[in-house]
Amino acid sequence: MNERNLLIFCLKDNVSISEYAEMVDWAYKNIQSETVIEIMESQVVEYQDRGLWEYISEITDNWLFGPTEGDWLTDKESILAVKGKLQHSDFSTDSLVKNIIYVLEYAIKYEKTVIFHF
Repeated sequence: MNERNLLIFCLKDNVSISEYAEMVDWAYKNIQSETVIEIMESQVVEYQDRGLWEYISEITDNWLFGPTEGDWLTDKESILAVKGKLQHSDFSTDSLVKNIIYVLEYAIKYEKTVIFHF
């Protein structure tokens, strides 16, 4: 089985794209960007089983269960709430979560949308 690489990202401060598909294209083309986190499908499932995505779902009321699901965080309040929840969670020392927190902080600073493209 070929495993898909999925993304958690926000656009860089100098990039302005409003269409979802174009944002995803940008992220795949800029996979090495500091604001793009590549995550394998098996990792998404693993973190789903461990309850990580539930933290985000509790705040957004949009269930982020795992592969084929996704979510956008568009407003600063939601991004701040997710960041705070992750920072105070049992996952806070996990490298993936540290990277997610970085992307959330970047999105807050530059007023960007954060996308979980699963």
